[in-house]
Amino acid sequence: MIQNIRQRRGKKVDIQVPLYPDVNTGVGKIDGDITPGSIYMDSQHFGMGCCCLQITYEAQNLEHAKFLHDSFIPLGPIFGALSASAPIYKGQLANIDFRWNVIRDSVDSRTDEEKDPNSSNHVPKSRYSAKNHYISDHPFFANENLNDGAKVNVNREYIYRLKEEGMSDRLAYHFASLFVPDALVIYKGHTDYDETMTDHFENLNSTNWNSVRFKPPPSLDSSIGWRVEFRTMDVQITDYENAALIALMNLTVRILNEFSVDVSLPISLSDINMERAHQVDAVTSQKFWFRKHIVKGDDHTKNPIARESWQTKAETCHESLESEFVELTVLDILVGNPEVGNTGLFALFEEYMSLKKFPEETIHYYSIMLGFLEKRARGEVKTGARFMRDFVLTHPDYQQDSVVDGNV
Repeated sequence: MIQNIRQRRGKKVDIQVPLYPDVNTGVGKIDGDITPGSIYMDSQHFGMGCCCLQITYEAQNLEHAKFLHDSFIPLGPIFGALSASAPIYKGQLANIDFRWNVIRDSVDSRTDEEKDPNSSNHVPKSRYSAKNHYISDHPFFANENLNDGAKVNVNREYIYRLKEEGMSDRLAYHFASLFVPDALVIYKGHTDYDETMTDHFENLNSTNWNSVRFKPPPSLDSSIGWRVEFRTMDVQITDYENAALIALMNLTVRILNEFSVDVSLPISLSDINMERAHQVDAVTSQKFWFRKHIVKGDDHTKNPIARESWQTKAETCHESLESEFVELTVLDILVGNPEVGNTGLFALFEEYMSLKKFPEETIHYYSIMLGFLEKRARGEVKTGARFMRDFVLTHPDYQQDSVVDGNV
């Protein structure tokens, strides 16, 4: 894969991460760093060597999977900031906390022409990137002003063929877009097409590494259904922290499934959020675009579309969205902000557990996990990135030069 990416690009990958500026930064130049103020890395290993916490959920059916996929997109940067644990690269302290863009650039197979916005062959994002489009026909995502990500030039014949076989416009675009980046690898002995196997498709689907991955069943006769993978979160230093983030995600999926909860956001604003999630201490220092009112209907504890097996299809529209989104801190999103008037996710979790009569011990467990994350969002508990950063900055052998050497 490394060789194929370099060959396609015509050069090595170019990963440049902002260097943490300290008193003596730049006094002793690190070998290979070519841009002042940056940590330079030139191999896929630097990105794909990063660890992460990815969670896959199996959906009830295709329509449900599409809804979960779209709902996960706006949550990716926010939960990413909450999980930030990646402040050190190539033995140097970075001025970011989150790994995403490092991996993005480590497998960017685009040529210079494809990166050029003025080129007819322009590809706006790396094959590892924040998701660029919604795929569901759910009413929450029907407004095309939400689906405002930069589009790629897909093969129109693919679109026509997929729609001919019954796919919706959005789903046909999604699958056609997977063929825009060239395949990176092929397995020995699998060079011939076999219509009973999905290996060739998975070769493409699994090398389009987006913040959310849409995963069809492995085969026609598989007992495994449609799945959605949430991919943004950094892995944590301890099992406890990983468990807390998994608990957060599990309860989020529960309220998305059974309540009327709308977290839709324009793709362009989600992209802004992803960049903000990389900033140092983003969980407390940054604000993120989010829907002001996420509960819908006279009774948000009911989800009529779910009761119809998710089969309701809404017609697309282009209504104005200007007043529906506000900038909120991660804490605002989790617990709500009375001044803004938004409902926090945690309040919905508590309401859900009460309505579903969760056992007391289960409620106690979730309360502990959510309480930990609330403290992190308040800055009372450090992110993994802040813990590591402070460890380096206060180490007696650290020379205030941004270098994390073997002694440190």
